[in-house]
Amino acid sequence: MLVQTIAAKPQFLQNTKDHSQIASLTLLYRPFTAFDVSNGGMNLNDPRPIPFWLSAYAEILFDLRADMGYYTDRGNDPVESLVNRSFGRAGSRVGFALTTDSSGPSFTLVVAETYLYGFAGSVRNLSFFETSLTYNFDEKKYVGLKASYTKGRDEDTALPVQRWLVGLSARY
Repeated sequence: MLVQTIAAKPQFLQNTKDHSQIASLTLLYRPFTAFDVSNGGMNLNDPRPIPFWLSAYAEILFDLRADMGYYTDRGNDPVESLVNRSFGRAGSRVGFALTTDSSGPSFTLVVAETYLYGFAGSVRNLSFFETSLTYNFDEKKYVGLKASYTKGRDEDTALPVQRWLVGLSARY
């Protein structure tokens, strides 16, 4: 079985440093496969139990994406305004996720790489690595302590980023 999702994310971003403004649109295509893998194998974007590890699940992450952006104002910095060009990029995000599921605290590990080829704009190759580890305090995973690391070019701004974050995460 194959379930497909298509999502669109419109944005309007303003840089407070050089006052540039950009309107952008990200299109995502994410297939969810649910084939019979009782004899081994994995599906895309579908967590499956790991046979040799009790109460643990693994998932292959995959999507196709396209980013388009139009600068409504290139900003007041003469150097940056030359780089601030409207863009079009396409590529994918690939990775994996591991989750332990127990009657108490659990862990979630996510590792992914996003690669986009720039058809138009100042950046030809955009690569972005991200990883995170979350310690979930309760079995419903409402509250957790999350540590993450990212490196590469940010998908929204195309600026180089290397960031370590530690924070408290919550959902409802």
